[in-house]
Amino acid sequence: MSFKWVSAALYMAEVLGIAILMLAYRAEGKAGIGEFLSSRPGMLALVASLALCLALVFIVRSCTSASKNDRRECLFAISMNLAVVTVIVITSEILLRILVVESTTEERIGGKLLYPRTWSVVAGKFKSILERAQQQPTFWVEDKDLGWTIGSNRKSADGLYFSSFEGLRSSGPGESFAKDSPGCTIALLGDSFTFGEEVSNEKSWAYALDKQFGSQCRVLNFGVGGYGIDQMYLRYVRDVRQWKPDIVLLAFVNHDIVRTFSAYSFLLFPGGETPFAKPRFVLEGEELHQINHPLIGVNEMFTKPSIRELPFIDYDLSYNETEWDRPRWAWLNRSYVFRLLISLYPLHEPERAQVSEDELEKVNRVLLQKFLSLAGQDRARPLIVYLPSVGELPDQLPYELIGPKTLRRGELPHLNIRECMAKSYSPDVFMPPGHGEHYSAEGNRIAAECMRDAVERMLPDRKS
Repeated sequence: MSFKWVSAALYMAEVLGIAILMLAYRAEGKAGIGEFLSSRPGMLALVASLALCLALVFIVRSCTSASKNDRRECLFAISMNLAVVTVIVITSEILLRILVVESTTEERIGGKLLYPRTWSVVAGKFKSILERAQQQPTFWVEDKDLGWTIGSNRKSADGLYFSSFEGLRSSGPGESFAKDSPGCTIALLGDSFTFGEEVSNEKSWAYALDKQFGSQCRVLNFGVGGYGIDQMYLRYVRDVRQWKPDIVLLAFVNHDIVRTFSAYSFLLFPGGETPFAKPRFVLEGEELHQINHPLIGVNEMFTKPSIRELPFIDYDLSYNETEWDRPRWAWLNRSYVFRLLISLYPLHEPERAQVSEDELEKVNRVLLQKFLSLAGQDRARPLIVYLPSVGELPDQLPYELIGPKTLRRGELPHLNIRECMAKSYSPDVFMPPGHGEHYSAEGNRIAAECMRDAVERMLPDRKS
């Protein structure tokens, strides 16, 4: 008697078993068995279960009804099947572990993000980062109001960045900007593009403006890497106002709009090592309200047993509940074969009204309006500057990004230097591939040149 059909049934049963397992994983979170069975995955699971039962019945009957010698042959076919499957699974697990590329919060294979992301692993990595930070002061430090900021009188690990006693970017250690200004003060708010990341202070556009207007005004760089519009606004309220600047530039790139809807920096920058919480604003009518003040501390954050227990995690645009590990499935999360299979067909993430694009645009619009209004009340001259990033130069994109859209729909006065920078564009405007896609020394020079006339028109001696 030939048992090739038994072998075929065995392989089919194993494939069906895997399919049922995947469908059961997708079913978790359904309100009940009735809701699951009425869904497409539920109906498929039901059909697969019936087919699996039929395959198992066929295998059992084929072996039990066979003669003694044939029964041995049947058991041998089953043993060979199990041996082949075991070798395939073990080999696949080893190969996938070799191919996986890890970061602080992710694992990828061939650029494909592996699900589920394991909270205990992520928390463990950030605990190690925090332990190292306690042994040696870091350039970026936790801030109870802003999430993070620049430490006072610091030097970065690579020696490229320095900060003043006031926590502003400087050209060397020990500097202080507390002395009186020669004439007026120009304050700059922004993210890493304003800070001048990946270049020395002398190559930043902030420094170029300072050299341009240094005889009339000093330029103070309040830029902080990774900031969103919300943090720029809060930095103005807390840190900039006390300097009583004459001119305030809030410069941002498109992604800074998205950052406003982040509550945790490790989700916002998944490949980085920033472990901080950040402010999160919502609109109540037309009034802004920060829902997470005071911010959770980094030491408390990574002691939570699950990412789902972090405060206001559902308000983080970068958080997808379906991407993270589930306690009941912990026994399978160690299998890279299982993780690759569920990653090929990711679960659908339910829409959340609190992170919709419409809300994102509204909150940013109100933040920028409040900045303009508050700076005006402080008798400063505010200017919003839109900075183009990689992909926006030299040619304009065929669609409108949310940054320019927010400015246009909000009828917010601003300076968009994209067209100006496009006129002087060369591949050297941005850092070369493999870096952080910031402006190079040449890009910073061009950006400063594109802002010069607008800033010059705002100088105090030109006030009417």
